[in-house]
Amino acid sequence: MEDKNLLNILFICSPSIGLMDAWSPVLLKLRQEYPSASISTLFPRKQIASQLDTSTTVVKLVEPVIDSFIIQDLTRGVLYSCKTIDKAKEIDNALHVKYRASRRSLTYLPKTLANHVQSTFMRNKQKEFRVKDQNSFFKKFDAVFYDVYEHSKKYNHHILSRLSHVPKFSINHGLKPRFIVSQKNYDEDSLPADRKKTIAFLNADHEKDSYVQRFGVPRQNLIVTGVQRHDPAYIHYFLQSKSEQKKGGALFDDDYIFLISRPGDTPLQSLERIKKSICTIKHVAYDLLNVKIVVKLHPKEIKQSYYSEILGEKEYGKKWMFSNAHPFTIGRHCLFAVSYYSGVAVDLIALDIPTIELLDLRGIHKYDELNKLRNKKGDPVLNYRYHGLVLGSSTKEEFIHQVKRVMNHREEVMKELRAAYEKMYHSPDQSIDHSIEAILKRTRASKSGTRQKKELTI
Repeated sequence: MEDKNLLNILFICSPSIGLMDAWSPVLLKLRQEYPSASISTLFPRKQIASQLDTSTTVVKLVEPVIDSFIIQDLTRGVLYSCKTIDKAKEIDNALHVKYRASRRSLTYLPKTLANHVQSTFMRNKQKEFRVKDQNSFFKKFDAVFYDVYEHSKKYNHHILSRLSHVPKFSINHGLKPRFIVSQKNYDEDSLPADRKKTIAFLNADHEKDSYVQRFGVPRQNLIVTGVQRHDPAYIHYFLQSKSEQKKGGALFDDDYIFLISRPGDTPLQSLERIKKSICTIKHVAYDLLNVKIVVKLHPKEIKQSYYSEILGEKEYGKKWMFSNAHPFTIGRHCLFAVSYYSGVAVDLIALDIPTIELLDLRGIHKYDELNKLRNKKGDPVLNYRYHGLVLGSSTKEEFIHQVKRVMNHREEVMKELRAAYEKMYHSPDQSIDHSIEAILKRTRASKSGTRQKKELTI
C-alpha cells in the first residue's frame, strides 16, 4: 500500500557537485523536519559522482539523508542505482573507462588489459545495480530538485521528459548573479510548457527577468529567498559538525592567508600567470606579513606541483598547507582570503571575511578585447570584481595596496563588501525555511501534516 505521507524527491546533481553544496541546507533540514521523505540523487552525466570527495563535510552530512544514488549511462540510456557514494563513484569511473575505450583512446593497451577494463565494467553492471523498469522508477517521484540552468541540456532530456508532470524546484549551482539576460530565449507570453511546473528560488529580486526570458520560468513561480547556505542557522550548524571541528583543529594556530585555488593553465589564467600570482602571495605572506598560507584546491584540481615548487616543499606544514576543510572553516580563522576568481569570496562575506581577487586579464583576447566589464581604470574584470564583491588587483602593486587596506582599515573594507552583497543578494535569514515551506506547499506533502519544525542540529 502506498504511503501517503511519503515525499519522494529526485535531486538531479548537475552541472557539477557544486549543486550539492547549494542544495545541502534544504536537503538536511527537510530530512530532519519531514523524516518520511525519501531522497534519491541522480548524476546525469559522467564524471560528476567520481569528483565527490567523501572526506568533505558536505558529503559526510548529505550522504546519510540520501536513500539512493543513481548513475546515468548516456550511451545506452541505462540507469544504475546503489546505496552509497563509494559505489556510485565506482560505477561512474567504470562507465568513464568504458566510454574512453569505446572512443579508441585505449587501443594502445595490450589485449589482456583491455579485457580487464571491460570485465571491470561488467562487474559494475550486475542486476542489483541496474534499474530494470524505468517507467516505475520515474513514476514514484513527487518533486525534482535541480538547477533550471540545466533543464535543456541533452543529458537531462531523458530524465525530465519522464517527469513533466512533477513539480520542480531550482537553486543556482553557483553564486554568479543571474540578472543579466545574456541570451533571450523566451517571451513572457509564450513560455515553454515544460517549465510551468518549475519553481525557482532566487538569490535576489533583480534576477527575475533573467529567469523568465533566459530559462522560461513563469514569473509567478519565482521566489526570492537569498542564498540558502548563507542562512546564519546553517553556517552555525555546519561549523559545529564533528568533521569541520576536526579539520579546523588541523589548521595553523598562527595567522594565515586563505588561498582559494582553481585549475591552472586555462584561458582565464595561464600557467605562467598563476605562478606569478603565487609568487606575489608568497612575498606578501612570508616577507611582508610573516604569516602562513592555507591552500584550498578546486574540486577539479589535483595537488598541483607548482605550489610545492614556489611555496617550498620543505616548508609544507610549517609555512603553508593544503586543506580540504570547508571554506567556512578555513575562512573563519584567516586574516583574509585571496582568490584568482571564485564565488567562495561571496560565501566569505557572510562570515565578515574580505577576499582580494588577484587576476590580470589584460592582453587575453577573450577577456580583454571581448569582455564588456571594466573597472574604473578601464581594465577588463569579471563579475565579482565588477560588482564590488571582492577587492580587485591585477598587479603585485595593486595586491599589496589591497592587503594594506585590509590590515589597516578592515571595518571600512567590510562595510564596502557588505554593501555590495546586500545590493546583489537578498538577506539569507530564514531562507531555508522559506524554501521548505514552498516545496511542501506545492507537493502532496502539504496534505500529510507530518512536518516537524526544528532547528538544524548535529
